[in-house]
Order: sequence, then C-alpha cells, then structure tokens
Amino acid sequence: MSANEETERVEGWGPAVTNEIWGHREPAKRVWVRLDAVMLRNPGIPIRQNAAGIDMTGEVPGILFYWIPTGRGDWMGMVDYDVQYLDGRTLRLRQQLLPSYTVRERIEE
Repeated sequence: MSANEETERVEGWGPAVTNEIWGHREPAKRVWVRLDAVMLRNPGIPIRQNAAGIDMTGEVPGILFYWIPTGRGDWMGMVDYDVQYLDGRTLRLRQQLLPSYTVRERIEE
C-alpha cells in the first residue's frame, strides 16, 4: 500500500454506556465457546490419550467482554471461560482472544 492510500478504520466493539454521568456500561454478553474450533488438530498427528490433559471438545459457557478487529477484517472476542481436565479439575481461562467463529450468543430460555 502506498502512502497516499487510506485504509478503512474500524474500531472494536465494547459494551454500550448506559449512564454517562457514572460511566455505567451494559453487562458483558453470555456466549458459548466451541472448544473443537479453538483447538484444531494438525492432520496426520496421531492421537495420544493423556489422562492429565484438558477436554477440548464440545461447547462451554463463556462471557464476552468486547470484540477487537483484525487487520484483515476478521473479529476476535475477548472472552472468559472454563475448561475441564479429564480428571474433573477446572482450568479458568481469563481474557482469552478467540476468533469469532468459536463464539456464539448464549440465549437462556
């Protein structure tokens, strides 16, 4: 890109301000995180079971705080979520940048 060309500038998304005086914001959004999409396996690598490993299958609940754009027009979500070790322990993951295709809105009925 030459110095004369301009690129479109798109800032990230954050919770909307609900009270200008006190600076209150909307609460973070409840989402599902697709662990299978977060952890993509390299083709041809053999599967070796590890009883001390974490379970990166299925979906887990998470909290989306905001979106950050990438330089190529994709989006990354800043998300807190937990994963489970195979032995039942919990690993808390905080402020993780996740690609948008791994995150979907969680609607409770």
